[in-house]
Amino acid sequence: MESTTKPIYYRVVMITLVLFITLLAFWLLTPHKRLLAGVTLGLSVSLYNFLHLARRVRLAGESVIETGTARRGLGFIQRILMVTFAVLIAVRFPEQIDGRGIALGAPVCYILSLFVYLTLPANRKS
Repeated sequence: MESTTKPIYYRVVMITLVLFITLLAFWLLTPHKRLLAGVTLGLSVSLYNFLHLARRVRLAGESVIETGTARRGLGFIQRILMVTFAVLIAVRFPEQIDGRGIALGAPVCYILSLFVYLTLPANRKS
């Protein structure tokens, strides 16, 4: 199977895992543990929200194909609540987690998905 046939979400998950490993290495080697913990928490929420959205879009597409109408929402409120939950964790444990790091990590998977989509060979204009 050629690598261009893999779905976008698979590539985003692989890049995110590399980011997690990189963050772990920086967390072990630098004194910026609070900020890196916040970024890791934000990245975790970002990955969860990205995979949740991908699943809901797939289910909505299948529903349209089967019934002709989309009867499912895309889980916007659940994704907002996940970000809120991460912020509440940072507020509860401010000595371990920096809330600014959550803001840095939360949009990463959405940005990665756009980057992966735009760099796929099939999407390039000749």
